[in-house]
Amino acid sequence: MNPDTNKFELSILPESEVVRIKKQIQEHLLAACMSGASAKPLHPDDTLVPTSWVQFQIGEIVDIKNYTFRVAYINDSTILFEPVGPVLASQEKK
Repeated sequence: MNPDTNKFELSILPESEVVRIKKQIQEHLLAACMSGASAKPLHPDDTLVPTSWVQFQIGEIVDIKNYTFRVAYINDSTILFEPVGPVLASQEKK
């Protein structure tokens, strides 16, 4: 962000830096595959997310109170569900 204009500005890395970063990513992925590492969710500080935590993914379909929603947006304090289906007949209250 440009502090003078308070606007985001596009910046581009030099090609040599892009090549270096791509090589690092490839080496990291190869090392993870060779070690048999599984894809487990991590916090930004690289600690594992506890398996007891509820986890959502963008595009995931979830049922809430007998109605179907799709996860449309997530940030650290907000989640947006968009309705995608009718009430589930098998779960209607009688």
